[in-house]
Amino acid sequence: MERQPIQRHLEEKRAGFHELFFDLIFVYAIQIIAHVILHTH
Repeated sequence: MERQPIQRHLEEKRAGFHELFFDLIFVYAIQIIAHVILHTH
């Protein structure tokens, strides 16, 4: 059964959203770690 292009497009959009979400968490975590390191010395 062939997938519908619209459904595939929505899945790709959802995957892109997850990547963006993880990127935001990653940057946020790095900022917290950098903040802690800078303020402990």
